Amino acid sequence: MLPQYESAALKALFDEEVLSNLHLDCDSLLEELSESEDILGLIVGLNSDKKSVFIHKSYEEFLAALWLSRNYQNHKYLMLLLFQKDYRNTRLMFDMLLTYLKSTKTKSWIVEMLLVEVFFTWLVLGDEDIR
Repeated sequence: MLPQYESAALKALFDEEVLSNLHLDCDSLLEELSESEDILGLIVGLNSDKKSVFIHKSYEEFLAALWLSRNYQNHKYLMLLLFQKDYRNTRLMFDMLLTYLKSTKTKSWIVEMLLVEVFFTWLVLGDEDIR
């Protein structure tokens, strides 16, 4: 399920030209959401461009950064995008995730789920605006 949210976040974050180079299924979760509510409550709807609207922009940025932390070596051109002003929060999260994953020398789904849990806890209990 997490990869579907990552794909939805990537679709919300990047334009169609960037997405076409990633060859991801960004629409399966969105099709499900058009028929029912998001069971996790992370996505509250779709905008006029048929892109996910996350309950908070930080969820979108974190989930995109999580995908990027595992796939950046195959998509190095995305790293140039992360240095644009619009993506600075995604880059910050990407940098933190990459540092953590490199230091643990593991990329298991358990680590990913712990990172997700830590992030969501931080978002709920901590400062909601990381800008």
